[in-house]
Amino acid sequence: MNPLRDQVVTTNQRMIERILAEPPGQVRNDVCVLRVLETVGRTSGRRHRTPVGLLGHGQDRYLVCPDRDRDWPANLRGHPRCLLLAGSERVEYLAAPMAGDEAAHAVAAYLAATAMPWVAAAFPVAEGADLAQVAEALPQMAVFRLSRPAAETSP
Repeated sequence: MNPLRDQVVTTNQRMIERILAEPPGQVRNDVCVLRVLETVGRTSGRRHRTPVGLLGHGQDRYLVCPDRDRDWPANLRGHPRCLLLAGSERVEYLAAPMAGDEAAHAVAAYLAATAMPWVAAAFPVAEGADLAQVAEALPQMAVFRLSRPAAETSP
C-alpha cells in the first residue's frame, strides 16, 4: 500500500463527485473551470476519470498537466478522443498534443488563471515564470488543445 497514492485517489474521487453534482462553470477566456476528464486506458482499454482544469484561451480550450508522465496525458496520447463532464454536461473532444509557442502560452495562461496555489506548485516552473522559462520546462509537461470531433457520417 502507498498511503500518498491512496490519499490522492480519495481526494480525486471526492472532487469528481463534487464536479458531477454541481452545475458546470462557464468556460471563458483565460479562466480555468473544473471538469471530469474521461479517457480510455492506453493499455487496459477501460474508461478512467480524473478531475482537471479546463482552460479557455483565445478561441481554444486546453488541458495542461505539470507532469507529462501522469496517466491521463499518456492515455490521451494513446486515445485522443475523450469526454469532459460536469453536472449533467457531457462534451466529447479530440485532444491534440501541443508544443512550442502555443503550448508555452497555454501553460502561462493556465498558471495565471489557477487560483489554487497547490496546483501552481506542481509545475516545474517558478511562480511568475516568463514565457522563455515556461518553454524551457515544456518537455516535462503535457499540453493538449481540444477540438470537437467532426460529425460522423454513415455511408
